[in-house]
Amino acid sequence: MTTVAQLVAALREFPPQTPVLVRGYAGGLDDVREIERTAVMVDYNKHQGFVYFGDHREPNEPTELIGQEIVEAISLKGEGD
Repeated sequence: MTTVAQLVAALREFPPQTPVLVRGYAGGLDDVREIERTAVMVDYNKHQGFVYFGDHREPNEPTELIGQEIVEAISLKGEGD
């Protein structure tokens, strides 16, 4: 998992005016519309075999939290999210 410190260090390599984009629907790119703090279940989808949804998942129900590694994370969202 990339940390804020790693992301900041990587972003320092670019000129300040460089746009930041996220993957959009069907291979397009979107502007970042929201930077959100969220809780995620680490590697939940990977362990369930749902990797096409991404490795991690936000919990839908409190019961899903039992036995799961939960971390606070930053989510960059585009228009399609």
